[in-house]
Amino acid sequence: AKEEDEEEEEEKPEKKQNKPPAEEEEEDDGEDKHAKHDEFIIANVISVRELKKKKGFFVCEVDTGADEYNTIVTNCNNLQADCKVIVATEGCMVGGKDVVREHVQGEYSLGVICSQVDMGWEGETHLAVLLDASCSVSDPAPASRKSPLVKKAVKAVAKDEDEDEEEAEEKHSKGSAKAKGKKGKA
Repeated sequence: AKEEDEEEEEEKPEKKQNKPPAEEEEEDDGEDKHAKHDEFIIANVISVRELKKKKGFFVCEVDTGADEYNTIVTNCNNLQADCKVIVATEGCMVGGKDVVREHVQGEYSLGVICSQVDMGWEGETHLAVLLDASCSVSDPAPASRKSPLVKKAVKAVAKDEDEDEEEAEEKHSKGSAKAKGKKGKA
Protein backbone atom coordinates (compact mmCIF):
# COMPACT_ATOMS: atom_id res chain seq x y z
CA ALA A 1 0.00 0.00 0.00
CA LYS A 2 2.91 2.35 0.73
CA GLU A 3 4.30 1.77 -2.75
CA GLU A 4 0.94 2.66 -4.33
CA ASP A 5 0.76 5.90 -2.26
CA GLU A 6 4.29 6.83 -3.36
CA GLU A 7 3.40 6.19 -7.01
CA GLU A 8 0.28 8.39 -6.71
CA GLU A 9 2.33 11.18 -5.12
CA GLU A 10 4.85 10.98 -7.95
CA GLU A 11 2.06 11.14 -10.54
CA LYS A 12 0.50 14.28 -9.07
CA PRO A 13 3.52 16.52 -9.68
CA GLU A 14 3.81 15.13 -13.20
CA LYS A 15 0.18 16.06 -13.92
CA LYS A 16 0.88 19.62 -12.77
CA GLN A 17 3.95 19.79 -15.00
CA ASN A 18 2.02 18.56 -18.02
CA LYS A 19 -0.63 21.23 -17.57
CA PRO A 20 0.12 24.12 -19.98
CA PRO A 21 0.73 27.57 -18.47
CA ALA A 22 -2.19 30.02 -18.57
CA GLU A 23 -0.42 32.02 -21.26
CA GLU A 24 -0.33 29.04 -23.62
CA GLU A 25 -4.00 28.28 -22.92
CA GLU A 26 -4.90 31.83 -23.96
CA GLU A 27 -3.19 31.37 -27.31
CA ASP A 28 -5.34 28.32 -27.99
CA ASP A 29 -8.67 29.95 -27.10
CA GLY A 30 -9.45 30.74 -30.74
CA GLU A 31 -9.28 34.53 -30.30
CA ASP A 32 -8.19 36.33 -33.46
CA LYS A 33 -5.36 38.63 -32.46
CA HIS A 34 -5.82 40.62 -35.67
CA ALA A 35 -9.56 41.23 -35.16
CA LYS A 36 -10.75 44.84 -35.38
CA HIS A 37 -13.40 46.47 -33.19
CA ASP A 38 -16.73 47.31 -34.83
CA GLU A 39 -17.11 50.76 -33.23
CA PHE A 40 -13.90 51.93 -31.53
CA ILE A 41 -11.16 53.72 -33.44
CA ILE A 42 -7.51 54.62 -33.02
CA ALA A 43 -6.73 58.19 -31.94
CA ASN A 44 -3.59 60.17 -31.20
CA VAL A 45 -3.38 62.11 -27.93
CA ILE A 46 -2.42 65.70 -28.73
CA SER A 47 -2.36 67.11 -25.19
CA VAL A 48 -3.11 66.09 -21.61
CA ARG A 49 -3.80 68.40 -18.69
CA GLU A 50 -4.87 67.53 -15.17
CA LEU A 51 -8.18 68.91 -13.98
CA LYS A 52 -7.70 71.33 -11.12
CA LYS A 53 -11.28 70.87 -9.91
CA LYS A 54 -11.08 67.08 -9.60
CA LYS A 55 -7.86 65.28 -8.74
CA GLY A 56 -7.29 62.12 -10.80
CA PHE A 57 -9.12 63.38 -13.90
CA PHE A 58 -7.51 64.65 -17.09
CA VAL A 59 -8.68 66.66 -20.10
CA CYS A 60 -7.21 65.34 -23.34
CA GLU A 61 -7.30 66.68 -26.85
CA VAL A 62 -7.30 63.74 -29.26
CA ASP A 63 -7.02 63.48 -33.04
CA THR A 64 -9.58 60.97 -34.31
CA GLY A 65 -9.16 61.94 -37.95
CA ALA A 66 -12.10 64.37 -37.85
CA ASP A 67 -11.77 68.02 -38.92
CA GLU A 68 -11.32 69.14 -35.31
CA TYR A 69 -9.71 67.55 -32.27
CA ASN A 70 -12.04 65.93 -29.73
CA THR A 71 -11.90 66.87 -26.06
CA ILE A 72 -12.22 63.86 -23.77
CA VAL A 73 -12.26 63.84 -19.97
CA THR A 74 -10.76 60.66 -18.51
CA ASN A 75 -9.41 59.15 -15.33
CA CYS A 76 -6.76 57.16 -17.21
CA ASN A 77 -3.48 58.23 -15.66
CA ASN A 78 -0.97 56.70 -18.09
CA LEU A 79 -1.53 59.17 -20.93
CA GLN A 80 0.91 61.59 -22.49
CA ALA A 81 1.04 63.66 -25.64
CA ASP A 82 1.72 61.77 -28.86
CA CYS A 83 0.55 58.35 -27.72
CA LYS A 84 -1.97 56.24 -29.62
CA VAL A 85 -5.10 55.09 -27.78
CA ILE A 86 -8.45 53.45 -28.43
CA VAL A 87 -11.39 55.88 -28.46
CA ALA A 88 -15.12 55.32 -28.37
CA THR A 89 -16.79 58.30 -29.98
CA GLU A 90 -20.34 59.59 -29.57
CA GLY A 91 -22.87 56.90 -30.49
CA CYS A 92 -20.72 53.92 -29.38
CA MET A 93 -21.48 51.67 -26.43
CA VAL A 94 -18.93 51.26 -23.59
CA GLY A 95 -19.71 49.06 -20.62
CA GLY A 96 -23.37 48.88 -21.58
CA LYS A 97 -23.77 52.66 -21.71
CA ASP A 98 -24.14 54.94 -24.73
CA VAL A 99 -21.28 57.37 -25.27
CA VAL A 100 -22.78 60.86 -25.50
CA ARG A 101 -21.47 64.39 -25.55
CA GLU A 102 -21.68 65.48 -21.93
CA HIS A 103 -20.21 67.57 -19.15
CA VAL A 104 -17.76 65.52 -17.08
CA GLN A 105 -16.20 67.20 -14.06
CA GLY A 106 -17.12 70.63 -15.51
CA GLU A 107 -15.65 70.04 -18.98
CA TYR A 108 -17.27 68.88 -22.23
CA SER A 109 -16.29 65.34 -23.15
CA LEU A 110 -16.87 64.01 -26.66
CA GLY A 111 -15.99 60.36 -26.13
CA VAL A 112 -14.18 57.79 -24.02
CA ILE A 113 -10.51 56.87 -24.01
CA CYS A 114 -10.80 53.13 -23.45
CA SER A 115 -9.21 51.30 -20.56
CA GLN A 116 -8.60 47.57 -20.53
CA VAL A 117 -11.89 47.10 -18.66
CA ASP A 118 -13.77 49.25 -21.20
CA MET A 119 -12.53 46.82 -23.87
CA GLY A 120 -13.89 43.86 -21.90
CA TRP A 121 -10.38 42.69 -20.99
CA GLU A 122 -8.95 41.96 -17.56
CA GLY A 123 -6.97 44.85 -16.19
CA GLU A 124 -7.08 48.28 -14.62
CA THR A 125 -9.89 50.80 -15.03
CA HIS A 126 -7.50 53.77 -14.75
CA LEU A 127 -5.00 52.62 -17.39
CA ALA A 128 -5.73 53.44 -21.02
CA VAL A 129 -4.97 50.83 -23.65
CA LEU A 130 -1.86 52.21 -25.34
CA LEU A 131 -1.13 51.27 -28.93
CA ASP A 132 2.00 51.04 -31.04
CA ALA A 133 3.14 54.28 -32.66
CA SER A 134 2.77 52.69 -36.10
CA CYS A 135 -1.05 52.65 -35.77
CA SER A 136 -2.97 54.96 -38.09
CA VAL A 137 -5.42 57.50 -36.69
CA SER A 138 -9.11 56.76 -37.44
CA ASP A 139 -8.45 53.08 -38.29
CA PRO A 140 -10.61 50.52 -36.49
CA ALA A 141 -9.13 49.68 -33.09
CA PRO A 142 -7.79 46.22 -32.28
CA ALA A 143 -10.45 44.06 -30.60
CA SER A 144 -7.98 41.64 -29.01
CA ARG A 145 -5.56 42.34 -26.17
CA LYS A 146 -3.23 39.92 -27.97
CA SER A 147 -2.97 42.20 -30.99
CA PRO A 148 0.61 43.12 -31.88
CA LEU A 149 -0.63 46.75 -31.93
CA VAL A 150 -1.47 46.71 -28.20
CA LYS A 151 1.39 47.72 -25.92
CA LYS A 152 1.80 45.95 -22.63
CA ALA A 153 0.11 47.93 -19.82
CA VAL A 154 2.43 50.18 -17.85
CA LYS A 155 1.31 51.65 -14.57
CA ALA A 156 1.72 55.36 -13.97
CA VAL A 157 4.91 56.23 -12.12
CA ALA A 158 4.41 57.17 -8.49
CA LYS A 159 5.71 60.62 -7.59
CA ASP A 160 8.75 60.88 -5.40
CA GLU A 161 9.91 63.88 -3.39
CA ASP A 162 11.96 65.37 -6.24
CA GLU A 163 8.95 65.30 -8.55
CA ASP A 164 6.82 67.01 -5.89
CA GLU A 165 9.35 69.85 -5.73
CA GLU A 166 9.38 70.10 -9.53
CA GLU A 167 5.58 70.13 -9.56
CA ALA A 168 5.46 72.94 -7.01
CA GLU A 169 7.96 74.91 -9.08
CA GLU A 170 5.96 74.19 -12.26
CA LYS A 171 2.72 75.39 -10.64
CA HIS A 172 4.48 78.60 -9.64
CA SER A 173 5.75 79.20 -13.17
CA LYS A 174 2.31 78.32 -14.64
CA GLY A 175 0.73 80.83 -12.30
CA SER A 176 2.83 83.66 -13.67
CA ALA A 177 2.25 82.47 -17.24
CA LYS A 178 -1.47 82.33 -16.49
CA ALA A 179 -1.40 85.91 -15.25
CA LYS A 180 0.28 86.93 -18.51
CA GLY A 181 -2.41 85.00 -20.46
CA LYS A 182 -5.20 86.82 -18.65
CA LYS A 183 -3.46 90.11 -19.27
CA GLY A 184 -3.46 89.40 -23.01
CA LYS A 185 -7.13 88.37 -23.06
CA ALA A 186 -8.42 91.61 -21.55
